Amino acid sequence: MPAPSCPASSRSATHRSALRGRPLVLVPGDAEFAGDTPVRDAIARRRKLARDLGITLLCDDLVRLPGPDGRGVFVIGACLWTDWALGYPCTASQARAYARDAWPGERPTLLGSGRPLAPHDVSGLHARSRAFIEDCLASIVVQAGGHGASPRTLVRDVQRGDRAVVVTHFAPSVCSLPPEIAARRWEPWRAAFLASNLESVMTRWGAPVLWLHGHVPRPVSYRLGDTRVVANPGGPARGNPRFDPALVLEV
Repeated sequence: MPAPSCPASSRSATHRSALRGRPLVLVPGDAEFAGDTPVRDAIARRRKLARDLGITLLCDDLVRLPGPDGRGVFVIGACLWTDWALGYPCTASQARAYARDAWPGERPTLLGSGRPLAPHDVSGLHARSRAFIEDCLASIVVQAGGHGASPRTLVRDVQRGDRAVVVTHFAPSVCSLPPEIAARRWEPWRAAFLASNLESVMTRWGAPVLWLHGHVPRPVSYRLGDTRVVANPGGPARGNPRFDPALVLEV
């Protein structure tokens, strides 16, 4: 569940989830890191708040949710950020150059040194998250097939038949973007800030069965390889008229 406002949405979602007795997983978006707190400290504070509220916060992390049939679902979560390399309408270097002037606006995100997060820093955060997602998926598919695991594997306790779901804030494909944004030449960096190209992750061996994401203006549902990609954005203050509050997905 990518969330627009971590503290407020966390408390609201906790109340709703408690009535159902179901686990709640939350993935922070870029807005959760904006403000006077450096990225690393912001993550630590969000994790503590989530624990206090009974929420599993995933930021380059994963959790196994057991199913009624004994098989489990590993949820791999990351903000994901972007590598700016969507490829059009401009190159990654050009997108970063445009973004230095146009992003992040009035509430910059801070690094540990106290300086504002720059577009090239975002590329580094994306690379870390992408590597984590890819390595977790590889480990899960190997172990779920009945093979052994390295003593230093990222993922432990995988049972035969387990599946993987990826949840990110940023979109993993340009297919999630409306055409008018993907081709917006007066803001050529905008599409690259909303999405990156992780389509190869969904078309190779070990692909997740489902990829949930946010950071787009409209709901989407499509397939890439063996992966279903879904977004159901509520928008600011749940103002998106296309948001489906009753959406349930089975994996």
